[in-house]
Amino acid sequence: FQGQCAVSCTLADGTVLDVTGLQLQGGLDAHMTHSGPLGSWQDAEGKVHVAVWAPTARSVDLMHWKDAAGGKEMVAPMTYGKLGPGVWSMELPSSAMWTYFKFKV
Repeated sequence: FQGQCAVSCTLADGTVLDVTGLQLQGGLDAHMTHSGPLGSWQDAEGKVHVAVWAPTARSVDLMHWKDAAGGKEMVAPMTYGKLGPGVWSMELPSSAMWTYFKFKV
């Protein structure tokens, strides 16, 4: 990338509270694309696959619940790059189809 921009939050005395980077629109799209499936789907063998495009993430965990009421969630780390650049994915048993999940990025 040609340039970087950092944004910081500081106190009046100059103490830095937080710093983050700023990404310009289209910057990642020019270098990483994914035309495959994202979200969840079931293959011909019944296995459930879950994928999310998060190219700048350092880690992604899948938080999974068996029912909408919540309860104890399963938390598992996802694998980076198996389905392509920028994509985090994992495979679940067929019993995971029609259950509830979210990503912890």
